[in-house]
Amino acid sequence: AETIAQECVKACYLGDEQGRAIHLLGPLAGKVIRVSPPLVMPCEEAEQYLDVMYRLFDNVGRASGRP
Repeated sequence: AETIAQECVKACYLGDEQGRAIHLLGPLAGKVIRVSPPLVMPCEEAEQYLDVMYRLFDNVGRASGRP
């Protein structure tokens, strides 16, 4: 779990092919991912970045051999 959490944080830091990156606070206790969103964000932008995060996490899961 720790390796996957670290890879998820790294993937979000590097962002997607469109340069959309997400600031996550490193894995707490090695496996709990903490999100640090802006205090003010339009709903549409939040949805867009949640979709990006989902795709990045999916990529990490696939690369690790997990479904």
